[in-house]
Amino acid sequence: MIGRALTRPPRVPSQSLSRAASRRLSHNSSKPRHDPPQAHEPPDHRRSWFWTAQRLSNFVVIPAAILYCVFFADYGESEHVFSPPRRWLQHQRDAFFSLTPEERKLADKK
Repeated sequence: MIGRALTRPPRVPSQSLSRAASRRLSHNSSKPRHDPPQAHEPPDHRRSWFWTAQRLSNFVVIPAAILYCVFFADYGESEHVFSPPRRWLQHQRDAFFSLTPEERKLADKK
């Protein structure tokens, strides 16, 4: 019995079906298959450049809004979470637009 099982050819999926099931399958295969109904989606009327522009604007608009909120938006005179970054920016601005003591000495000599 074991030797017979080893010599038996492997079953193919169509052989494993009952006769009635295989008849139904062969009968239905001649009919065109219809996919299950899905929600009708209208064709996309936007051009391909729209998606590129949208992605680029996301990379520009969102960081610009964040920078504005952190450094320039008015939250009142009291201390708030963005006060340290604003003090840092003010220090950088002052350092950029002012002269060091050595530069002042050089400017006074001329």
